[in-house]
Amino acid sequence: MGQARISHVTPTAGHPAAEAVLSAVFDGAANALTRLGDFPRATRLLAVADALYGPHPRPAPQRALAERAEAAAREALGAERQEAERARGRGLTVTAALRDLTEAVRAHPTPDPAAEPTRTPGTPTSTNR
Repeated sequence: MGQARISHVTPTAGHPAAEAVLSAVFDGAANALTRLGDFPRATRLLAVADALYGPHPRPAPQRALAERAEAAAREALGAERQEAERARGRGLTVTAALRDLTEAVRAHPTPDPAAEPTRTPGTPTSTNR
């Protein structure tokens, strides 16, 4: 995949399967982060995914995710700030990008399903009455 552009990056440099998996993870995470309003981090992760893809095009599912995330980030951040975050992302190693993603998980915890009110199936809710 993008070996030439990220040869300084370990542990995936030169391992196309690892680069393909990580680039898909970063694209998916960027899309989720835009829905959470974390546009700077999403933009950085997209830049890392771009480096991992190198000259190869994204597969259609990842391309759609990346395009949505890019558009949302551009609208929220503006072109100048988005480019600044992309530049920061291009400077990240895969290890640093994974650390950034780990920090995102901590910053945006998943709600505890046990804390959600339970309802009996078929019981009307405010949205289906």
